Amino acid sequence: MPAILSRSYCVNYIMRQIYLLILFSIAMTSSLYAAGKVSISGKVRAYREYPFKSEKDEVSVTAYDPYVRVYKAQVDAEGNFKLTFPKAFTGDVEFRFADHTAIQVMVSPGDRQYYVVEPIAINTVVSFSGDNAATNQQMAHYVKDRTEVWTEDGRKQRPFTMAGRRSAELEYPGTLERKKAFLESYIKDRQLSTLFIQWARADIDYNYAARIFHIKTNEHSPISDPAFFKQFPLDDARSLVASSYLNYLYEVRSSAIYWSPQVNTLIVYGTDINYDQVYHGLRFKDREVYDQMLKYSSLDHKSILAYLSKPDSVRKYTMPQEDRFAVGYINRKTSGVVRDFYFANYMLRALERASEKAPIEYRYPRLLAAYKKSVADRKYTKILEEAYVKFKAERELKE
Repeated sequence: MPAILSRSYCVNYIMRQIYLLILFSIAMTSSLYAAGKVSISGKVRAYREYPFKSEKDEVSVTAYDPYVRVYKAQVDAEGNFKLTFPKAFTGDVEFRFADHTAIQVMVSPGDRQYYVVEPIAINTVVSFSGDNAATNQQMAHYVKDRTEVWTEDGRKQRPFTMAGRRSAELEYPGTLERKKAFLESYIKDRQLSTLFIQWARADIDYNYAARIFHIKTNEHSPISDPAFFKQFPLDDARSLVASSYLNYLYEVRSSAIYWSPQVNTLIVYGTDINYDQVYHGLRFKDREVYDQMLKYSSLDHKSILAYLSKPDSVRKYTMPQEDRFAVGYINRKTSGVVRDFYFANYMLRALERASEKAPIEYRYPRLLAAYKKSVADRKYTKILEEAYVKFKAERELKE
């Protein structure tokens, strides 16, 4: 009997250890996912024989989450590389070998992807394995196939590359419809992943939206039609998969804050605005400024109120006007992961634009407090805090 009990005890002990090991593995995996790290490793094929290799050969990833940043990794003598970078949500980034043309690839937090890179090519050419491999292969084929689209008069064009202002004016919106028709036909004829379809549609729509908004803003006639923002919303979490959507968010926010007072009220408050209530909610000094601007400027009362009004949620912060407006704008127009991304992006850009007029030493802590109050998940807190510490250290070195 004691022997049987001993054996039973050993079995139970082993089972408990296995169970704890499984829990530990799950915890480690969850921790990796929570950290939002993406790992891309791979090999440059036949690198030893590559005639143009150099000791400085690198692979790089340009990510847009939450700010445009390039991450690099050295290629070793055997052609191997490993690149790790943060990502808070599933979306495309640009992967490049050496000075070749970058390609768009899809990554998710916690991904482990493996690439075999073909070095003898103008473009970066990759064979994919690991996470999101099927979607990445489909994206690579699609980008290659769509460059074969021809215009009606027989001229070959590249409708998906960034065009100059004049050509963009000539092409849109007709080109948009042609692109969408091509994509839907492409989807119909092939077995494609849901993620690819979601990305490809968002990529077309928001590349158009960002381009048109940029052009109109430069012409000092920004789009203020509510139907436009209904078609291309500012709080569209599903479209975060496309970097063109992120670019669209930049364009609209920059226009709202810096360039286009005539659309500020619309994109912040929507169409149902009680202007008398907003006016009487201003502080006395702001009402004086409003009266002077209405008398001596060419702006109408809606545009002036958009500059002067301060959302109740941020009144207690002594922020520059630009920050007050941005915080109110982001809080009113976005939610969830879009708000988290948008807020972090604005703050990192504030560091880049730091000036003596609005010392970042005063602005950034208040922005960080507003971020923590407004955003539930706060995936970017560590990134934002580390960026500020790095900024202060670099400034001290310069001084």
